[in-house]
Order: sequence, then structure tokens, then C-alpha cells
Amino acid sequence: MIKALLAAAAVSVLLVSDAQSQQQSHSVIRSDSRLVLVDSIVTDRKGAYITGLTQKDFKVWEDGKEQAVSTFSVQADQALSGNHIKHNLVLFFDNSTVAPTQRQYGLDAATKFVASNAGPDQLIAIAEFGAALRVRQSFTDDVDRLKRALAGARVAATAGDTGISSGTYVAAALTNYSARTLLGALRDMATRLASVPGRKTIVLFSGGLAAHPAEINAAVDACNFANVAIYPVRLHPLASNREDNDLGLSSGDASARYGSSIRFPQDQASARRTGEADVQSLRDALDGLAKGTGGFSISRTDDLPAGVERIANEQNEYYMLGYVPAQEPRPGACHAIKVKVDRGGAAVRSLSGYCEAKNLDVLAGTPTQRELEARMTANAPPTVQASMQAPFFYISPNIARVNVALDIPGAGVKFTKDKGRFEAKLNVIGIAYLPDGGMGARFSDSVNLTLDGKKQVDEFTSRSYHYETQFEMPSGQFNLKVAFSSSADSFGRVEMPLSVDPWGPTQFLLSGLALSKSAHPASDAGLLGDKVPLVSNGVQFIPSGTNHFHKAEEGFIYAEIYEPALALQDGKESPGLYAQMILLDAKTEKLVKDFGVTQLKVQTQPGNPAVPVGLKLPIADLTPGSYIAQITALDSTGRRSTRKIGFALDAGAN
Repeated sequence: MIKALLAAAAVSVLLVSDAQSQQQSHSVIRSDSRLVLVDSIVTDRKGAYITGLTQKDFKVWEDGKEQAVSTFSVQADQALSGNHIKHNLVLFFDNSTVAPTQRQYGLDAATKFVASNAGPDQLIAIAEFGAALRVRQSFTDDVDRLKRALAGARVAATAGDTGISSGTYVAAALTNYSARTLLGALRDMATRLASVPGRKTIVLFSGGLAAHPAEINAAVDACNFANVAIYPVRLHPLASNREDNDLGLSSGDASARYGSSIRFPQDQASARRTGEADVQSLRDALDGLAKGTGGFSISRTDDLPAGVERIANEQNEYYMLGYVPAQEPRPGACHAIKVKVDRGGAAVRSLSGYCEAKNLDVLAGTPTQRELEARMTANAPPTVQASMQAPFFYISPNIARVNVALDIPGAGVKFTKDKGRFEAKLNVIGIAYLPDGGMGARFSDSVNLTLDGKKQVDEFTSRSYHYETQFEMPSGQFNLKVAFSSSADSFGRVEMPLSVDPWGPTQFLLSGLALSKSAHPASDAGLLGDKVPLVSNGVQFIPSGTNHFHKAEEGFIYAEIYEPALALQDGKESPGLYAQMILLDAKTEKLVKDFGVTQLKVQTQPGNPAVPVGLKLPIADLTPGSYIAQITALDSTGRRSTRKIGFALDAGAN
């Protein structure tokens, strides 16, 4: 278990180690009292910082209910007293939306910023995103190291690449290949920064982004949870990402590009977090990130360095408020925060909300965990038969995300009636055992189900209940066991071998294969909370918990190809990617159908080797029986990788 945790944690050490080692003991400690810390910056109508405020000047509301402020500190007072508060700031370049020439404009401002601000009390890191998150320089106060990192980014910009492929730092990059968008990279960055004490700042150099408010809110929530404030610096975007008025498009042209409307309606809770009624443009999206996390946006001016310098000046100008929420904790729940100052003309900037951490091992240390583990290892026959699939996908070298999908008979979930409603609690625990019996990784969950009446219960029990979760683990050979229970006499257990091959960015490889019975446009899918969706070319695939299909069902296979040429660009054109699917009879292994080799139409993502692929199974054309789908990934340089997965087409009605 220790080895697994060390391997999974290794990807985040580089960014935070320098910052953690240089923190002082006075940093705020979050205890079991559930203290919520809110840093607030107060300005007057002219934008000047208001100083001299006391605790009684502030009022805080959570979800519309006023909270009692229990702790209060003034950052400026601590700095003047000689406490030498450490500040941690990331200069983050969004290379996916900014042309190289405009990126250099931002690099010039960043270089001046580093020269005048880096020091013992101001640690700076440099990161960038093109199609994956990379860190050129971890936290340091060494001006020369920071300037060299920025110079490296300048060379990449001159070469016309995305700035994330330089061989001088690829090996040390902090990469999560699941974060294929800027917002995903920001969430990933916030997660890495969560363990660094105190308030952190991300200065985001970007041309803007078009995103659904729910996606923006997910990034805001991750930043607020990690106490990270985002300060966007708008640079001129790439042509394909500019706002309509930048391109001179008419309203008809905009509709042709974005659909009938580019407005994204929000619910009230979402609006509270982003501070906007809706997101209509690239600019609104950046403003939403700033307002939601307590930062501010800087538009491109003739003196961008002066604008960036405003961010540095703000690091010692905030008040820290603390309160203990009156309501009971609800892991995974999100809450809106509002701060007001009892002074005329005062404006307050602070984080707009927070989400309570959702434990990936929620049953740890409970009697339920001990009972399920005992029943898992006792080999007692299960009373509920379920099916499971567990494909894996690499998120960084030798680290995979396992997508566990369970299909549980609804009749196996036991409901009890309480005040006219029917309730059930499904407890789930999973352990990936090593060959020697040791534990490689684990997860646990508790799902509360509530139905309004007997009719809904009858409908629920007539079909399968689909459960999904995800966990990360290192490469290796494992036996994955999952046990679940909703009552003393309702117990299920499934297990399967799980082999995660070693993998590095220079290796051409195919991921695990995910069977799916459901696919729909990703834009309509919404977010999966803390789960990474399986998306290829705008289509989201829902992983199935079973490999059995019926004639009336659709069938799909989702996979990811890891192409090293995309991770380690050398200035040459990326090779073409191809996929071949053949079907074999599972009993005789004779060929049933060869679909030939198809060139994949994928958008190249320099710096990110993961290329998602979705394939359709010809369920309607097959006769009942057992089959093997063999998927081969190829590129034009001759590299190939093959995986197989079995499935069955059952006779009779669904």
C-alpha cells in the first residue's frame, strides 16, 4: 500500500516541495472543528485598498444564512510585524488560446514581474498548458532559475509550438493526461496546490475560453477548496478562439459557429459561484474564474507589466476570516459564501464558495468496512449476483485511472419505508490485491437512495442499478475484489484480474478497453463531479458494468491510444494514427468480421500523448453467441499495440 501511495503521489511532489519546505510554522492550521477560512480583499469606489478594518466590520453568509466569525487576522499587520509570510504564486501560461507572438508579450511582463517580486517571501512557479499541464519551474525564490524557465518558454514560442514539448523539462513535467482542457488543468493545478499552506495565487495568461458555467464552477470549486485565487491576464487569443467581435462576425455567423445561441443558462447556485447570470463570451469565462476565487482580471493594455504588478501589491492586502458552519458536514456538498463590510462604498472580493471534501475511502475505520472486508475474504457465497468491468487509462507515466462499473440487480437493493418514503444505503468497498496478498489500492463508498413511493421501488427493482467510481493506482498485476451490501441479507461480491502494464511517454500503447451501451453528445452530458468522463470527438461513452448485450441495445468500445510523438515533439509532423477492429468467435477463435484499418480523424494535442477513440460494435448484425473484439492501434511509423475484450450477445428479449 505504501508503495502505491508513493507512486501516485510522486507526480505532485515537484510543484509543492519547495513551497512546503520554505513555509513557516505560523501558517493557518485547519483542524477537525471544520473551520472555513475566507480571505477577503476590501477596496473603495476608486479601487484603493481599505485598511484598518476589524472583525466587527465583517459579516459572512453561507448558503444565505449568516455565520458567526470566530477567527480574524489582517495580512498587512502580520507582514509589518516581521512575520515574513510566505506567498506562493504560479505564472500559468495558457498556450492553447494564445498565438506565439502574443505569448511573448505575456512572457515579457512575467520576466519583469519575476525580477521585481521573487524573493524569500514570494515563491514563484512557472507552468503552462497546451493540451496537458506542464511545470517549467517549481516554487523557488531564485530569480535566475525563473528567468531561465521563462527564456525556455520564449524559445518554444519562437519555434511556434505549444510551449509544452521542450525535451529539457518533459521528464520533470507534472502531467495529468485526463486534463485535456484549460479548466481541467486548473482543477489539476489546484489539487496539487492544496497541500501548500496559506493563500495561493495563479496568474493566468490566456486568450479566454468558451465553457459551460458548470465547468467553470468545477474549476472555481477546486480552487476555493485549495485556497487558490485566480488572476486572469487577457492576451489576444488565437483566431479560432477569439470572441465574435474580434473576428468581425455578424450575428448570423456566430450562430453558424456556436449554434442558435452562445448563452449558457445557469441555476441560482451556479450564478452565486461565478458571480454571473450567464456566460456569453471568452471574456465572461475568465471573469467568472476571477470573481469566483477572489481575484480580478487584467485586460491587455499598453503597460501590461504595471497591471501584473497590481497582483503582487495585493498579496499583503487581505483579511482572513474564519467561521465554523452551523450545519452538519455533507461530504461532496458545495456551499455559496458571501462577505459584506459594514462601510459605505466598500467592495469585497473573496472566494464565492467551497465544496466539502469527498473521501475516496468513506467507510475507512467504520464497522461497515470491517464487516464488508470480512465477508469479502471469507468466501461466503454472495446473495446478490452482479457484474463488473474495470478498464484503465493512464493519467501519467505508470499511473492509471481505473474506471469501475458495476451492474447490480435492482431487486438486490433492500429499501425500508420511513415516513412515506423508501430509503436504502448501498455500501461498496473495493481492494486491488497484489500477488503476495498485499494491498495495492482501495476505495469505498456509501450511496444513499431515496424513492417517493412503491411504484418507483417496483420500477427500480425491475432493472439493474448502475454504479460507477474511479480510483488511481500504479502499474502492476492485481486481483480486484469489490463487495457491496444494502442490508444484512443482501451481499454481493465480484472479482477480476487487473493487469496494468508499465508505461512511459516514449512508449506507443493502447489503454484498457471500456465496453459501453450508451453514448451521447458530451455537451449534453454535464459534469460527473469528481469523475473523468470518457469522451471522444464530442461523444461521451458511459462504461458498462457487464459484457452481455441484447439485440435491441447499442454497443461501443472506448479506448485511448498513447502516441509518444505527441508527448515528445521534435519539430516533425506527428505520424498518422489508425485503428483496426476484428471480431473473433470466442469458442473457435475463427474470424467473424474484419473491419479493416481506419485512419483516425483526431486533433493533435502536442504534449498530451492520449488520443481517445470510440468504436461501434455491430450488435444488430451478429447472431447470439460469445465474441472477442480485438482492437489494434497503429501509427504511420510502424508502431502498434493490441488489446482484446470478450463480450456476449444473449438470445431473447432484453
